[in-house]
Amino acid sequence: MSFFFPVIMAMGGNTGQQAAIIVVRGLATGDISLMKTGRRLLTEFKVALGNGIICGTLLGLIVGTWLSNYELGAVVAVALLAVMINAGLIGSAIPLAFKKIGVDPALATGPFVSTSNDIFGLLIYLVFVTTYLKMSA
Repeated sequence: MSFFFPVIMAMGGNTGQQAAIIVVRGLATGDISLMKTGRRLLTEFKVALGNGIICGTLLGLIVGTWLSNYELGAVVAVALLAVMINAGLIGSAIPLAFKKIGVDPALATGPFVSTSNDIFGLLIYLVFVTTYLKMSA
């Protein structure tokens, strides 16, 4: 199951960075204001949910077919969905939080989003895999 770490982590990183870039750009151009924080988080949640469903389904089918284990495929798929949703929300929330406390989001967002996504993405995936292993034993 460790074979899937790179895919899970990369997709979480991609999702988080894309969300962060959109929010930082929106804050810089004035398209996004702190007054519309909830709306922005909801939008990024919807985007991450849609992308997570598509990517998770594809990955789950590939894993299930490749390993002849569709239960594991489903676990990997749902884990990817959860990681992508988490990454989208983190990627959106961090620049908004920096803006709120007076720190330039363009300067500080990248490292925080990357680190947060790595930590939480790994944790989420390991929780799903551990639960699966306990249930299948």
